[in-house]
Amino acid sequence: MATLSFVFGQKLAIYAAYFWGIGTHFLLRGICGVTYEIQGQENWQGEAAIFACKHQSALETSMIQVLAFNSAIILKKELTYIPVFGQVILKAGVIPIDRSKGKRTLPQLIKGAKKFLQAGRPLFIFPEGSRNPLEKPTQIRPGIGVIYQETGFPVYPVALNTGAVWGRRSFLKKPGKVIYRILPPIQPGLDKDAFLKQLTETLEKNTRDICS
Repeated sequence: MATLSFVFGQKLAIYAAYFWGIGTHFLLRGICGVTYEIQGQENWQGEAAIFACKHQSALETSMIQVLAFNSAIILKKELTYIPVFGQVILKAGVIPIDRSKGKRTLPQLIKGAKKFLQAGRPLFIFPEGSRNPLEKPTQIRPGIGVIYQETGFPVYPVALNTGAVWGRRSFLKKPGKVIYRILPPIQPGLDKDAFLKQLTETLEKNTRDICS
C-alpha cells in the first residue's frame, strides 16, 4: 500500500496512512491485547485547524490520519529519509523541520503551516518536540505559540496514554487500553503566553485523568 501511495499520489498516501494506523491497532489487539478508544471526535467538524498532540510513543505517530483525517504533519526531517515511509509522508503533506537549527526554522514552519491551513487542511504537530515518558510533566515548546498567533486558526489539544502500553524506546508492548482524547479547541485571540499556559494545563490535566 505504501508503494501504491507513492505511485498514485497524495490521496492514496493519506488513505495508506489511515489504514496503517487502523492496522497497527488491529495487530496490537490480536497479538498484545491492546485495545483503543478515541474520545471527543465530535469536537472537530473537519475544518482546518491545528492539532497539538501529546507524544509518548511511536503509536500515536501511526494514528495521525485516524485522529485528524487529511492532516498535513510537522515532523523532524530525518523521518522523511526512511525508505518508502518517508516517501509516503512526503506525498501526504509534511513540513519537515531541522531541529538543529532551532528558531531559524520558524519562518519555514509558519509559511508551511499557512499553506496547508489556508488550503483547508488540518495541521498535526507534537508540540513537546519528542517522545517523553508517561510520567514526565507536559512541557510545550514555544514554536506552536508562534504558529497559533501567526495563522489565526483554532488549536485542538489531544491527550493520550500510549506510553502505558508502548513505552518510549521500548520494543515490548503491554496489554491495556489506549485512549486518545480530542479536546475542545483553544480559539484564536489569546496572546502567546496565555495560549501556551492553557495548552500545557489542558494536556497535562487530561493526560493525568486518562492515566488515573
